[in-house]
Amino acid sequence: MGKIRILSDSVINRIAAGEVVERPASVLKELIENAIDAGSKRIEVEINNGGKSFILIKDDGEGMDRDDLILAAERHATSKIKDFADIDALKTLGFRGEALSSVSAVSKTEIVSKQRAKEEGNRIVVESGKIKLVEKTGASDGTTVKIRDLFFNIPARKKFLKSTATEEYWCDRVVSEYALSHRDIAFKYTKDGKLAFVFSEKDSLEYIAEKLISREFAEECVSVDFSSAGVSVRGLAGMPSVNRSDRGHQFFFVNGRPVKSNALSYTIAELYRDSIGRNRYPACLLMIELPPSAFDVNVHPSKREIKFKDEKNIRDIVSKAVSAVFGNKGGKNVPLGKEQYPSTGVMDILHMKEEQEEFPVPGAKDIPSYRLIGQFDNTYIITEENNELFLIDQHAAQERINYEKLLNSLEGGRPSVQLLLNPVILEPGEAQFEKISEITQGLISMGFDIEPFGRKSYRIAGIPSFLPPFDIEAAFKDLADMMVREKYRDMREKTEDIAKMFACRRSVKAGDRLDVLGMKSILDGLSKAKYPGTCPHGRPVKVKIEKDMIKKWFKRDYKD
Repeated sequence: MGKIRILSDSVINRIAAGEVVERPASVLKELIENAIDAGSKRIEVEINNGGKSFILIKDDGEGMDRDDLILAAERHATSKIKDFADIDALKTLGFRGEALSSVSAVSKTEIVSKQRAKEEGNRIVVESGKIKLVEKTGASDGTTVKIRDLFFNIPARKKFLKSTATEEYWCDRVVSEYALSHRDIAFKYTKDGKLAFVFSEKDSLEYIAEKLISREFAEECVSVDFSSAGVSVRGLAGMPSVNRSDRGHQFFFVNGRPVKSNALSYTIAELYRDSIGRNRYPACLLMIELPPSAFDVNVHPSKREIKFKDEKNIRDIVSKAVSAVFGNKGGKNVPLGKEQYPSTGVMDILHMKEEQEEFPVPGAKDIPSYRLIGQFDNTYIITEENNELFLIDQHAAQERINYEKLLNSLEGGRPSVQLLLNPVILEPGEAQFEKISEITQGLISMGFDIEPFGRKSYRIAGIPSFLPPFDIEAAFKDLADMMVREKYRDMREKTEDIAKMFACRRSVKAGDRLDVLGMKSILDGLSKAKYPGTCPHGRPVKVKIEKDMIKKWFKRDYKD
């Protein structure tokens, strides 16, 4: 007898289920999509034990009759397509019934469904992919699906499920994504008998974002609404100050479907590149609408990852959409708006300097005059602007100023060179020497006078004129080590890190006492900066202390 054999239907069903059903959150995703495709206006979701023991999805959609209900539990049964050509024109999130067979193959499934025009509904019970019961029953309009004991018949698979807390986190993420992307549908979400959230179709996107993402994001974001060439981009873009160490606050939706897209993630990263630090990620919630034929959602069984057929065009449109709301029509980088600063509700006692002076800060016409109040804790510059109080981090501010000057020099604005009285001879290790040789031209463009000196050494005879003297030998040794240690995608990323390092080393530090001229110089430079809201590493430069909060501290939140 040969080695090759036809697998039984039960084995085939379980294998197919493994491609779609990875964890409880996968079940939620498929069933919520079915509910949305059914035209529901209200969806209720309930889970127990992170979805491992119980999942319920109840909708008020169009429902199914008895025949459709039976077919929905069969493999490859769908109401959404008839032939292969329909896939490219698909406007729904999934194929009704496509997921039900996979889910029921690895769980104990009960489905009750009633069409709006019918007086009674039907109930079906499926276990391990086999129909156990079909009967008529009383029911409300729509469909209710109950899933019990996920992977009960595949112990090895069940063993690899994570803790209840972890599985619950991923369920939370799925429900949140659809509540965010389908605001015309009311969502109710219950976990272990406790209400997690409820949203109506009247709730704003900002309100839902505040509850599901973070209050910081909802308060520090700008609305996006842009259309071009049949593609629309709507949603929210966070200010550069709202950044994280991971992409957990990045949400992308294509035609209502939550998706992962390296193209979109890279586009957003490039937009914020100059205004937040490396390895930091901005927050965004972007909903893209485009013709179904313009992307392929079937590159992965879960339909989570997509591929755009004209990726460059989509990236350009998204770039323009986000850049436009920040006043940058060119679509290159996202600046922090001049008046968009994070605020604080906590302020220590301020030790104001007696020497106060009102002066206009040079710069664009739309930049208002400041009244310089003084310095606090030898770290923060205190100013008043339009009857509001601001604290400016002197180190972060000068870091931003120096960083942009160094980058501008790479674009043809090379600064004058300040020659050193005693040139520095740098003798790095072999690996460090090779790395410095790769960036020598960039350093020269920035204003450094550097050249090879002997076989394995460099002679540094000058530095950019706007940088005060510093420990050049130590700085270049650190630079060489950084070039060896870090992995860079391209030369631009490498030169940006170089600029950040030198900008940081030669900026005033926390604890440095400044006179009036020193503070003026920082404010003057900041007013001319392209991205004044954050330092090159993504920290905020300027914080507004809310006037209303000050009134509350002094109990002036009443009418005199």
